[in-house]
Amino acid sequence: ENREKLTSLFIECNRHPMMRELYNKYINEWHKGGGGLLCLFASMAKPGKWGSWGLLEHEQQKISEAPKYQAVKKFIRQND
Repeated sequence: ENREKLTSLFIECNRHPMMRELYNKYINEWHKGGGGLLCLFASMAKPGKWGSWGLLEHEQQKISEAPKYQAVKKFIRQND
């Protein structure tokens, strides 16, 4: 088992621009289904072997490198 390799793969996936589209779909389907309160667990958290939970990884992260954050901000702007 190479858990470090698997952890790196998951972190890479969370940083990939396609994650924005996945989050867009997730949030919009939740909303279409009558969505009430949605908890996204963490606004900011360093990714690691226990998961990539944050919308941002650290406070100085460039927004262009934070696809989950981009999706959430887009949803909020569209539904304000």
